[in-house]
Amino acid sequence: MMNFEKEIDVNKVAKECKKIGEFIMFKCESGCLLITDHFMLSLTPDQFWKVQCKLELPERGVWYLQKKGKVVASERAPEIELLEEKYNACLNGIGKQLEYTGLTCKGTYLYSDGKTYTAISCAYRDMVEYTENIRRISELDYIVTWDGIHTLTVWNDLVWKDNKYIKGAEQ
Repeated sequence: MMNFEKEIDVNKVAKECKKIGEFIMFKCESGCLLITDHFMLSLTPDQFWKVQCKLELPERGVWYLQKKGKVVASERAPEIELLEEKYNACLNGIGKQLEYTGLTCKGTYLYSDGKTYTAISCAYRDMVEYTENIRRISELDYIVTWDGIHTLTVWNDLVWKDNKYIKGAEQ
């Protein structure tokens, strides 16, 4: 789905990309995508340009690594068609609606489907515009879709392992 209106925080996105260390940006039929192992963001054309400049990427469609304060091209094959397919599969997956609980725990915001909790990194959630349209994808239990255009990974249940007040699905 093309993003023409949903805001992201360009500075926070660039910071998280550098922290993760490996990322790729490319344009395809699904839009202007920024992909890491932890999130897939659909950017507006303007945001796409700003993030590319902020990360100082010389070209698109190449995996980059953050090394010693600069980005360098990775040897990882781009596989853009496969990445776009994965992005679309996540967006088209059937998911449970999540609601924000108002709770935070160990650097995460806690969401619930009414039965279990889902922990989403504060840093990742703060990169994207607030929404109430958050779904945990059933087939890909480690992914949430954000407003139908972004995907974010969820933290594992160790977030609340030692918390006697919060119980995850496995407890």
